Amino acid sequence: MKLTSHQILSKLKFLEENQFQIDWVKNYLFKKGFHHVATCQNMKEIKQVTYEILCKLERYDIENSVSLMKAAWARHKGRHKTNSNSVMLNVSISREHMKKLKSMSKGTLKTKIKLVESLIDGSYEQYLEFAIKLKSEITSKKSRSESMIKSMQVRYDIKISKIEKELEIQKSNSIKLADGLSELFRIIEDAAENDSKITAKDSITATKIIKELID
Repeated sequence: MKLTSHQILSKLKFLEENQFQIDWVKNYLFKKGFHHVATCQNMKEIKQVTYEILCKLERYDIENSVSLMKAAWARHKGRHKTNSNSVMLNVSISREHMKKLKSMSKGTLKTKIKLVESLIDGSYEQYLEFAIKLKSEITSKKSRSESMIKSMQVRYDIKISKIEKELEIQKSNSIKLADGLSELFRIIEDAAENDSKITAKDSITATKIIKELID
């Protein structure tokens, strides 16, 4: 007698929504030839794929497959406890690159995983050198830009200060001119009232004003 849908799904309750188990079960099914599991994003989708796989089997094969999966999961958890620095990495590469990886692995007497780790370590050193160099260049360019901006600001401030001084001088000269002209008009008016005669005092004052205006 075949198992019902509910019975099949109940056997998959050991699959939980956590990334550690998601990574493992995806890798497990992928190695079994069910490559479409790689597109699953969460455990719900993985359970659906697993359910569809089991539905095609007889009762005995379903129970056997689930038992094997549970046992593999238990072994994986045990290994993880003794080597907590390891994580699952489920990836696919081209046949050509896998062939090269196997060849390199044999030549270096390392497992494929150890070889990948050593290749990553070597590339990481180059990456760090590049990152440090790039950071240094960015810092240098930033420093030059800040220095240039500061220099431009100093020149701008000097120019503004010069303009402000010139405006103050022009303002002072304008006030002096207005005061001088006002005094000259007073002297002329006084002379007109005095039969066009300018007093000695006004004459000295007028001469002084004219000299200052000319200078």
